[in-house]
Amino acid sequence: MVDADLLARLTAPAAPRGRLVRALSVGPWRLRVEGLDPDLAAALDRRWGGFVAPAVDGSEDLAVVVTDAGPQPWRTAGAPGEAYRVEALRLDRGPALLSYRFAAIREGADSWRVGLSAGEGEPDGRAVENAVRMLSARLAIERGGFAVHGAGVVRAGRGHVFAGPSRAGKSTAVRLAAPCVPLGDDFAVLFPGDRGWRTAAVPFDNAERAPASPPRGSVPLAGLWRLHHGPPDVPARVVLPPRPSRVAVVLSCVAAPWTVPDLEDALLDTTAKFAAESTVGELYFRLAPDLWDALPR
Repeated sequence: MVDADLLARLTAPAAPRGRLVRALSVGPWRLRVEGLDPDLAAALDRRWGGFVAPAVDGSEDLAVVVTDAGPQPWRTAGAPGEAYRVEALRLDRGPALLSYRFAAIREGADSWRVGLSAGEGEPDGRAVENAVRMLSARLAIERGGFAVHGAGVVRAGRGHVFAGPSRAGKSTAVRLAAPCVPLGDDFAVLFPGDRGWRTAAVPFDNAERAPASPPRGSVPLAGLWRLHHGPPDVPARVVLPPRPSRVAVVLSCVAAPWTVPDLEDALLDTTAKFAAESTVGELYFRLAPDLWDALPR
């Protein structure tokens, strides 16, 4: 049950924060981010780098309008040591997301409003990016794919996604994979193509600054690898789980699945399809350059 005061605040009319607009490329999709003031637009330009598209033409897959939500935070700090939280709400008018600095509420089939509150905590640019990241994960499911908490690279024209929770070693795996082309070190999208599953570069990066000239287009997916730290004296190895276990491995890598309760059936169907059609493995690796020796050619 959503508190009546919170519900009233979520659904109240709100003015856009500013007049500037950005088009953002996230894998094969484009998002229109409106309502930006000059400072916020500049912060997002720095964060998203070359993923900011040159123009908005009305053909974007999703529109996000940033509005001014006033000084009050959307939720108070959580338990001691809790660094961050995004929770999902089910409203009569549709789904919503709630965090400390932002609340996102669906306005239409392909549009969302993000109310940005003032105050301390994460910077405005990071708060808006976190909202856009969550909405991109939703969009991926709605378009027949899904997002994972993972880092992607391209090797020999094919994409490899190293996935797992924080501290699983995603950034380390990308460094060990050099000189492969990186696609992003914290968030990856997987989606069906004409000849199998594909992946692409995304703008969300732990360094909080995307490259100015990211890889364009998409590449066929070689495999999704869930990471595990192996013993330092044991060479890297891959375990390919039996088919019934593959779905569980994939689901364990999905980005913020608790934020899409209304898309649970679609997510389950898509990940089951992906597990049946793609290579899914558990990669045990060490701080040594033998990571590629363990992966199937």
